[in-house]
Amino acid sequence: MIWAAMLAQALSAIVPQALIPVEILQAGEPSEEKRARPERTFFTQPVIPAGEAEILLDPRALDEFRNRFNLDDHAPFALYEWVDKMPPASRHRGFVFCSLYLKLGKGLCGACFQDSDDDGTLDRVSRFEGGIPVAGLSFEPLTPVAYRYLDLSGERQPHSMYTQPQLGLSYVVDGQTGHLRFGTDIKGPAPELEAEVDPASLPQTITVAGAVIRVSAWDGKRATLTVEQPFPQRALRVESPDARLPKAEQFSALVFPTEPLPGQGR
Repeated sequence: MIWAAMLAQALSAIVPQALIPVEILQAGEPSEEKRARPERTFFTQPVIPAGEAEILLDPRALDEFRNRFNLDDHAPFALYEWVDKMPPASRHRGFVFCSLYLKLGKGLCGACFQDSDDDGTLDRVSRFEGGIPVAGLSFEPLTPVAYRYLDLSGERQPHSMYTQPQLGLSYVVDGQTGHLRFGTDIKGPAPELEAEVDPASLPQTITVAGAVIRVSAWDGKRATLTVEQPFPQRALRVESPDARLPKAEQFSALVFPTEPLPGQGR
C-alpha cells in the first residue's frame, strides 16, 4: 500500500508534455480604412508551418535511417515545440524535428530528433508509439546526422479544400464601460484582449501583437478602422485545451516563442 501511494503521488507530480507544431505568420499588407462591427474579424493574415528538416543523406541512406526508427517513408521532419503544459503558459523545453504518423491500434507514432547544440546536426532522438508517454519524451544520444533547416515562411501553400489557417483581429464592446477592447483571434472572433480604446477619445492608434491599428471613429454600432501595419512575420503557436488537465486548468492561448528557431543561433 505504501508503494502504491508513493507511485500515485509521483504520477500526480508529472507535468503533461506536448508537441505543438510551430507556425509562422506570412507577410501581410496594410488595410484600407473600413467600418467594422464588434465580434467580427476585420483583418486576417495567413499562417503556415514554420519549417522542417532536410536530412542530408543520400536516398539509400535516408531510407535506411527511416527504417531504423520505423518511420513513414513520406512524413516530413516537421518543426515542433516541445513544452510542459503549465497553464496559463506552457514552459518551453526545446525545438525538435518530428516525423509522425498514425498507426492502426496504436495511435500517434514516430520519432523526434533534437539538435541540442544548434550545430546543424541532429544528435538526440526520442521514439514513441501511442502518443507521448505519461512520463514525457525521453531522448537518447544519436550519432550526429547533418540536416538543413528549410524555412517555409516564403512558400505558397497548395490549394486546399480546407480553410487556410489565419491570425485575425477583432474587438468587443465592454458592457460596463462602453470601451472597445481589441485583440487577436485564435479560432474565430473571440479575441485574446490586448488593447482598450475609449470611444470618447478618438482617434487613437493602438498596437496588438505587433499590428498597428488606427481607430478613427465609433458610431455606436461600428468602428472605423485602418490596419496601418500588419502582424510582423514571426513564429507563433496556439495552445489548445489538454484533455489530460483538470477542466478548470484547460486553456487556449496564442504564444509567440522568444527562443530562436533552428539555425538562427549559429
